[in-house]
Formats: sequence, C-alpha cells, structure tokens
Amino acid sequence: TPLSSHSAHAALLSVTRSKEIVSANKIEVTPYRTKIWGNLGRWDPPQRAGTLGYLDWATDTEVRMDAETLEAMVAMTIAEGTLADTMGITIVSASAAEVVATMPVAGNIQPYGLLHGGASCVLAETIGSLGAALHAGPGRVVVGIEISATHHRGARDGEVTGVARLAHGGRTLATYDIVISDAGGHRVCTSRLTCLIRDGVPGAGR
Repeated sequence: TPLSSHSAHAALLSVTRSKEIVSANKIEVTPYRTKIWGNLGRWDPPQRAGTLGYLDWATDTEVRMDAETLEAMVAMTIAEGTLADTMGITIVSASAAEVVATMPVAGNIQPYGLLHGGASCVLAETIGSLGAALHAGPGRVVVGIEISATHHRGARDGEVTGVARLAHGGRTLATYDIVISDAGGHRVCTSRLTCLIRDGVPGAGR
C-alpha cells in the first residue's frame, strides 16, 4: 500500500542550503556507507520532540519539517482502517534514520499459537515504509517494491519490537534493515525492505 506524505504538507520551516550530507550521529550508516542529513529530529509521543530534515531533490536543499508535520505522517501510518491499526502496531519513535514500533503477539498468531511470519513482515514493511517516507519528505510517496524476511524463533505472548534502520537513502530508492525482537530481547525476525520513491500520488495519472 502506498504511503503518502502529501496530506502532511503542513508548515515547512527554514530552508538551509547544503551540498554535504552528514550522518545524524556523526558516523556512517552501514553497510552501504550512506549518509543522511544532519540534525534529524525524532518523533517521541511524550515529548513531541524535534524537527526533521529531508532533502529537496529538485533544489538540492535541506528542508526542515516541523513537529506537527512529522506527527501527521506518523499518524497516517497507523490510522484507523489501516492494516497497521488492525494489527495493533504502535509507533514508539520515528526519524528517517530509525523507526521503532511494537506489535502484540495476541491476535497475530498462526494455528500453532506462534506469531505469524506474515505479521512480522507487516511490522517490518510498516516501519520501513514510514522511515522511507520521512527520508523522502512531504509531497513525495513511497511504495514497497521488495521485502525479505528470515524467521529465527517463535513468539507466543507479549509484544515484539521492530527497529528499522536506514541502510541506503537515495533519490529514488530507500532501503531499511529491520530487526524484530521479543520481550526478552531475543531476535525473532530479520527483514530488509526497499521502497521506491516517487513524486506525486500513485493513480493520479502518473
């Protein structure tokens, strides 16, 4: 399902000219040595923290996104009626560099009482797509074009936590590595998602 940031096209703050892409934590993102814009904000519900920078590819400038726009993009990801909402996914924090979310095992199991492998894929694609949308910025849309998953062990109860980290962020593609763990910190699933980034909204004659 396409994830659009078009409807979150709210107030954009100061535009800063820059030619250099700098990592948010001053270290390069592996394995592709991709770097992302500095001063990336995090979305943390209790604090409503920060602003987020994304690259305007048309003008080669860094644009700052305010907290309200960021929150709108997060809310759209888990809006009522979406699969993420149906499966009980909760976004804990979000930025273009990293997205963290939880999902209950109950209600998302297979016949043997274990977390369904497809549920892990839904969690992975949800948070990877959100990260890609934040990387792309308002006015652009992202669609998942490839996902892989290795299921390491089962989970029977409680919640699982998914962490998606940017592996490659470009103008047309964004790839995220996702690790899903159980409440005890054991790795349940390893996934990788690649999203295509497009201008405009799919189905609008483009």
